[in-house]
This record gives sequence, C-alpha cells and structure tokens, in this order.
Amino acid sequence: MGRKKRNSSLVQELINGRWTMDQEEFENKYNSLSLDDMCEVADAIDNMQNEYMDSDDVDDDDCDEHLSVYDAALIWQSNGKDEDYMFGYTEEELEDAL
Repeated sequence: MGRKKRNSSLVQELINGRWTMDQEEFENKYNSLSLDDMCEVADAIDNMQNEYMDSDDVDDDDCDEHLSVYDAALIWQSNGKDEDYMFGYTEEELEDAL
C-alpha cells in the first residue's frame, strides 16, 4: 500500500469545521488523511481547545506535542489499531474514546 498524499485543503476544511461538521462526516474525512495530515489536524484542534481552557491550568510546555485521547483514538483506529499509533495512551483509554 502506497503512502497517502498530503491534502492541505481537506486539512483546513476539517480544522475549520470541527465543531460544525457532522461527527460521522468529520471522522470519514479525517480517516482518509495521511498520518502527517491527521497530526496537523489534531494539533490544530488541540491548540484551539487549549485556547478556550483556563490558561492557569495548562502548562505550555506540555501542550506542544500532546494529542487528546479522542484525536489519538481516531489516528489509532485509522491505522488498524496498531500499537505504534497509541501516543502513550492505553488500549482501554483509546477504545473508550471511540
């Protein structure tokens, strides 16, 4: 199986439509992305979520490379639940997030 090509327009569509797009539509489009694009979407969404959180509760050093369990679960699922895509979460945590 070949490597998926980058799709910057779909990345932007998913970032811009995260909270307005139907969840099933979002997941289907998200799962069609390359791993690099998935990470770009997940990082952008995490950054948006962190902006809305109380900044006193968030350590900026921990946010740079952190994926939420929900984003990690989507990436893990789209890669056949391969243990290389668990991002430090347990299988149970990822299953619960799906």
